[in-house]
Amino acid sequence: MKQEPTAFELLRLGLAPILDLCGVLMLCVLGWQVMFGGSQPFETQALWVGLIGALACWADPRAIRNVPLPMLGYVGVALLSAAVHRWPEVSRGDASGWWTLFDPAFHLVIMTALVYGASYLLRTPERLSLFMVLMVASVSVVAVQILFDRASTKFIYNPLGSAHLPSVAQWGGLHQTGLLLVLGLPMPVAMALLSRSKWQVVAGLLLACGLILVASINGSRGGIATMLFVGTLMATVRTGRRRGGWRSFVLAVVALMIAVALSILLFPTRESTSAGSLYGRTRIWRAALAISLDNMALGVGPGNYPRAMLDGGYAAAHLISGSAGVDQAHNTLLQTGAELGMAGALCLLMYWLWMLDACWRARTLGFVPMLSFGMASVLTGFMIRSMSDNFLDGLGTTDRTRVLVWSLFASVLAIQRLPRWIGQGDR
Repeated sequence: MKQEPTAFELLRLGLAPILDLCGVLMLCVLGWQVMFGGSQPFETQALWVGLIGALACWADPRAIRNVPLPMLGYVGVALLSAAVHRWPEVSRGDASGWWTLFDPAFHLVIMTALVYGASYLLRTPERLSLFMVLMVASVSVVAVQILFDRASTKFIYNPLGSAHLPSVAQWGGLHQTGLLLVLGLPMPVAMALLSRSKWQVVAGLLLACGLILVASINGSRGGIATMLFVGTLMATVRTGRRRGGWRSFVLAVVALMIAVALSILLFPTRESTSAGSLYGRTRIWRAALAISLDNMALGVGPGNYPRAMLDGGYAAAHLISGSAGVDQAHNTLLQTGAELGMAGALCLLMYWLWMLDACWRARTLGFVPMLSFGMASVLTGFMIRSMSDNFLDGLGTTDRTRVLVWSLFASVLAIQRLPRWIGQGDR
């Protein structure tokens, strides 16, 4: 005999659609403000989206509630490193309370909540597709803003710096806007490569070429190179004959990228005092690697990279002039290794690979192949671009890009859940 639902279960069932609707609306507002809003506490709003989405997930008895273990490991190592390095200050009473132990890494807790909650809100193919369409459309609008700003200066680089251009200043610099264009490119390319409609193919190609053109006008060399590389990679993967071969190809690219980075670290080839040059980057990377090797257990602590560079003598030993390279490692993995230790860097790398594998599995199982192919390429582009700059931590301008990137991580978790969710018959 079927048991009647309790009052508590009925309450949960009644709250689920209400919380779901509220969460979706808040996610839309957050996306709009991140892409076009002014300076404001994006992380506070991201926390609310995560909490509402988590409550909606709890209220839905059909919800899938897994989280990536590498992500939890990365956040856990960051919190432990923060607590260990903050403990002397807190124990002396210099801090306001014990909870300040985790202050330097607490934004990762917020991002974890965002991933958990937003992945439920994006749980269906229709929502995922609309999310990516809106993201690409927003990137295109920003690209038009960049084009207009450059045209207003007759495409002459502003002597006061690109940060004085409104579109660039909103994101914190030309490298941040370059990353934005990198994230927006793969979905149009995926549409051009996988669509059966000639109009969609033409539209995808035109939009992809337009984004690359704007990237060349924007001036971020790392962004331009990454976009060309990702576009070529996607075309090569698409024309591959062996089914599933693109997964091995992407993983081989990751291995090659790491090998090239290590060779550059060990064998610099060109002298220059500029932090933007190859040799300037190399000196910064060697300094960050030295910090990582000297602090392999838990690093120097989240947010302590600049102080370690100066107080530890690494800047004097490795850098040439001024303070270029002191603020960040210009490499996400090296920055993570320096601040969190080797365990933190390994967890972050494993998380990236976990997301690539999630997209591959969804594609090979026949779930939203265009979306999963595009998202895998977005992750690959982000990984490659992160080898020459750090967009998640270490800078005061990372709040906007951090929320955007972790929102994309949430969409990958939603893609990973699709086979089981659709298997339950919910479209």
